[in-house]
Amino acid sequence: MHFLGFKWNNNNFSPSIQYTDVPNVGEVKFKDLKAGSVVNIEIEKKKFCTGYFSDPGYEKKLCEYKSELPPGSSFQCDSCRFHDSALFLPLGALKDYQKEVIEKQEHLNYINLFGKDIYKTGVAAKVRKYTRIHEQGAHASLFFTECNGVVTREIEEFISRNYFFEKFDSCLEESKER
Repeated sequence: MHFLGFKWNNNNFSPSIQYTDVPNVGEVKFKDLKAGSVVNIEIEKKKFCTGYFSDPGYEKKLCEYKSELPPGSSFQCDSCRFHDSALFLPLGALKDYQKEVIEKQEHLNYINLFGKDIYKTGVAAKVRKYTRIHEQGAHASLFFTECNGVVTREIEEFISRNYFFEKFDSCLEESKER
């Protein structure tokens, strides 16, 4: 089994291992994980490109070159890294051609609630609206903006930056009072 990653399986609403039988050959398969499952992964000496996610449906594509990667390299060859979907990258990490791609795609801003005082703001491609929430395991979610991927990332950065500094400043004030 060639491990590609963990993925939320929308067909049966469970986490799954994503794999192929042989590196970069055959269809991408899923092995569903049940509560309490134990996963053992053996790392072999050879490392192969895991492929990329295509736009706009975030579909897993195998490396067409079946690239073996040198030790210490990332999980993708240069070709797959170039073709990888920009759906999940922060604005500062995007190259110009990726910004052009996400400007044409509808995205959503959301706030996920994980428990008392534990929440995060985020961005999801509209086609991955519920998948993204399931992947993160939120107790509740609020979607509050729908626009292109560049604007939604700017909104996320603004909220994160301003909220962080507001909380940080209040923590400093509390510390000074002690």
